Amino acid sequence: MAKPRAVGAELFVVLVGVEVLVLRSLNQALSNSGAVQHGVRFRTLGYAACLIIEQTGAAILFFGHAWGLYAVGLVMMASFLFIVSGAWLLLVAVESPTRRLTP
Repeated sequence: MAKPRAVGAELFVVLVGVEVLVLRSLNQALSNSGAVQHGVRFRTLGYAACLIIEQTGAAILFFGHAWGLYAVGLVMMASFLFIVSGAWLLLVAVESPTRRLTP
């Protein structure tokens, strides 16, 4: 059985890497787009907040409290809301300011 400290440390390291990638992606998306995209900013910052809370739960698990793992799991499920909503809106192109004109 894995020790809680090892699981907490591994979760924390992985979440830091994911957060770096998310924030770099947000920076690239906002610098490359000419228009202000409030939806993209909201979803990315919400997802980043979820990652920070997950890191906190991993740190709590690292220090020996098992309920930190419950916090990680709960917030991980909440972060799927941001991921799925962004993917769905990208798929149906709801946020696209330009619409195709049919001839």
